[in-house]
Amino acid sequence: HKEEKGHGHSHGHGHGHSDTGSAEEQSYAGRIESKLRIALPGVSHISVVDESGDCGKKIDLVVVSTTFDGKPLLARHRAVNDALSDEIPQIHALTIKTYTPTQWAEKKGQDHGGSR
Repeated sequence: HKEEKGHGHSHGHGHGHSDTGSAEEQSYAGRIESKLRIALPGVSHISVVDESGDCGKKIDLVVVSTTFDGKPLLARHRAVNDALSDEIPQIHALTIKTYTPTQWAEKKGQDHGGSR
């Protein structure tokens, strides 16, 4: 019974991935979201809206992260683009909106009828 030692069910599990099945089964939006979460530290909210019906042609992206603090828009977008570098070629229209948590809270405040 040598080969059972340490080679039982410890393969490929225990990496904190709660996704069931392979990455191919993930929706396009889900794949984009997990890539952004891996690439960008401090992400508190991601919204991926695939307006082309999950073929990834037209993506509306909202990313909220503390990593955007003090960064110009260009740098924020570049960080998002870098994270999705292998997805970008398939996306025809990518709209990126980036916020810091503070900006996001303010925006949500405005959205909920806070017309100051």
